Amino acid sequence: MLRHFGEEIWIADGPTVSVAGFAYRTRMMVIRLSDGNDGRDAIAHAFEWLLRK
Repeated sequence: MLRHFGEEIWIADGPTVSVAGFAYRTRMMVIRLSDGNDGRDAIAHAFEWLLRK
């Protein structure tokens, strides 16, 4: 679920992934740009299920 973080900014927590034996929590950030489009950070592809809602 997207949570409001700031003016035109939302975040969502994702799954924990394991890399080189370490567990990392993932997070996505969505920012509404001045032209009305949304900017997504680099791991947004892992959250496509959420963005389709």
